[in-house]
Amino acid sequence: MYGLTFGQIGKTGIQLDLRYTKFNSSFGQGTYEFVSLSRSLADRLHVQLQGGTQHLISSFSSNSNSKFVTGTVDWTIGPRYFFEGLYTWNTGTSMNYRQMNLTFGYRFGGFLRK
Repeated sequence: MYGLTFGQIGKTGIQLDLRYTKFNSSFGQGTYEFVSLSRSLADRLHVQLQGGTQHLISSFSSNSNSKFVTGTVDWTIGPRYFFEGLYTWNTGTSMNYRQMNLTFGYRFGGFLRK
């Protein structure tokens, strides 16, 4: 497994994360490549865009190749509430899907935040 992270690209505030994994185990073998761009737009708002590919040879799965792109937004609303939105697009040999997830939540233990 290899990875490379740049804490900030220029003065944009964008973080870049690159990963490459080659695996060989009892369930299968293959490679996984991943790229992520993220940025905090304010103390309480964070956005991230991820993309990658996976190549898998396994007798347990017919989905031998897949590509994905995921976008995530995380917004802290005050000391206890948060909103998170996620959208994923995945295409592969046998798995092709789109997925959206929206969460509005309450964080317990936020008494010390101001």
